[in-house]
Amino acid sequence: MLRTAWHSPARRSLARACSSVGARARSEISRAFGYVYGDNIPTTHSLASYRAAFADLAPGERRADANAVCVAGRIVSKREVSSKLIFYHIEGGNGLNDRLQVIAPVQQYSGDKEEFRARHTATRRGDVIAVTGFPGASKTGEISVVSREIHMLAPCFHPLPAEGALHSQGERLGNRVLDLLNHSDVRTKMMTRSRIVSQIRNFFEDRGFVEVETPLLGVGCGEGTARPFLTHHHAYNKALSLRIAPEIALKMAAVGGFERVFEIGRVFRNEGVDATHHPEFTSCEAYQAFASREDMI
Repeated sequence: MLRTAWHSPARRSLARACSSVGARARSEISRAFGYVYGDNIPTTHSLASYRAAFADLAPGERRADANAVCVAGRIVSKREVSSKLIFYHIEGGNGLNDRLQVIAPVQQYSGDKEEFRARHTATRRGDVIAVTGFPGASKTGEISVVSREIHMLAPCFHPLPAEGALHSQGERLGNRVLDLLNHSDVRTKMMTRSRIVSQIRNFFEDRGFVEVETPLLGVGCGEGTARPFLTHHHAYNKALSLRIAPEIALKMAAVGGFERVFEIGRVFRNEGVDATHHPEFTSCEAYQAFASREDMI
């Protein structure tokens, strides 16, 4: 059903339209910037550090005599007040949860008016850009960077859906890039998970445990009754299975001389799937020699 829907006439028409838009965008960017994919532009600040460094800006203040700053991020909104003044919001940082306003007045642009118009006409929502300029704040007090130059780093050739516009679970799971770009709550969950795993790892390391990495593939699963995923190793002509738990390998490490050992890793179980069970998940196992069950708890 999904395959039929994807290859429907409406889908094919949409794909052709997106391809046409992408071709026009590529041509505009090439004419405006002289390239499509730019070289790396060294930045002076991340978006978060920029906001922290210039948090004392007063509404309407401009620091044109300050050292030049350079920031980079993905365009999430573009507002053209006139042909001579354009506002952007760009996002960046881990999880893209940092946002900064860019003010682009033609009076401050380092090139001529034609180049200003061409470059800002060619930029679109979704493009990754670098902006060089100086610190400033809008009249409402929003911390901003006033642009003197704009550089294209990675253009977006297909229109991005509006934030939160992907409602179908199938569409979201089928295109994780769009899901992440359009749902800040998903990015927040991933960042939260990363911090939790880091805290678990720190907990064990602070208590003298050694983290090891044990094989995912083995001959037989051995750890329990769960059904494994089976595969075949052609070079060795052996039937192998993905592990259902790291238990045996960790116990072997303990017997081999590691008194405190742990692993945070993926395990695979070829069984049912529901809201609380997934065939691939992360587990944490730890073993300590000369310790009782109460000690481990």
